[in-house]
Amino acid sequence: MKKEAVKKKKITSKPNTTKKKAAKKRARWQDEYFDFGFMCLKPVNESFLERLGEEFVEWCAETRDKKKLKGERRLSLECWLEQKGISDSTLDDWRKRSGRLNESIKFGKMIIGNRLEEGMMHREYPERSVMFTLHNYLKRYDKNNRYHADLKNSNDTTANPTIFNVLMKKI
Repeated sequence: MKKEAVKKKKITSKPNTTKKKAAKKRARWQDEYFDFGFMCLKPVNESFLERLGEEFVEWCAETRDKKKLKGERRLSLECWLEQKGISDSTLDDWRKRSGRLNESIKFGKMIIGNRLEEGMMHREYPERSVMFTLHNYLKRYDKNNRYHADLKNSNDTTANPTIFNVLMKKI
């Protein structure tokens, strides 16, 4: 009788693989990151990344009201990362994981780029320094810079050969 009971236990006990698969999926998203603002580890999951993207867009959009800012200028993604205590390499990894975060960052960068462009036109910010950074925020400036660089390279090498006039003394 004891042998039959053991056999029944083996037959009736089935391994539950769904719990293991669910644990693996959760473990992938239950990462931690080091928050440099509080100097501690904090958990990361998909909802955290979505909320982070929403906060970035709100942070960018708030800058339209200058009375709320009290002298604070929000002109770059790095300023926001510094406030949150997140490194830029960590954000790049999170952008690969979460499509919503990636789209939120793109939209926020567009807002910042528009603000920089508007400030440059109204002479609030120096034109030359804004032009060096604007391609990071607005894609049309990146395409424009590449076009002008290619145009300059083609003109320099093919159409205008360099001519040197050398003056020598008679011997």
